Amino acid sequence: MDAFITTFASVRIGQRIVGPISSVDALIEADLEELESATVLAWDCEGVDLTRVGPIAVVSLATEKTCFLFDVLASQRTPEVVSLLKRLLESSDIIKIIHDAKMDVDAVHHQLAHSTGPPRHSSVG
Repeated sequence: MDAFITTFASVRIGQRIVGPISSVDALIEADLEELESATVLAWDCEGVDLTRVGPIAVVSLATEKTCFLFDVLASQRTPEVVSLLKRLLESSDIIKIIHDAKMDVDAVHHQLAHSTGPPRHSSVG
């Protein structure tokens, strides 16, 4: 997880990193007002063999100023964390942006949220 945070932070210079979030205490500490009031979120998932059955390890949700990192593997035992992710990813009021969405959307659909809505996604090539 530390390597992921360091890598992500180096790419997003100047953006505040919050996380990893995996417990109710971490949710309280995270001050989620910015995340919950966002109208646009960039998101990404990481996991080993990420598919509908390959487990999601990390979900990152980013606003313009802050990247929130959710440790999904650890938070499986914390319904409040999973519920927040599900609510944000299913919200039709939030524009969600993702790069190369196919595997991430499929994994989230089967593991966390019924629907992420139509993502605005980019791809290369």
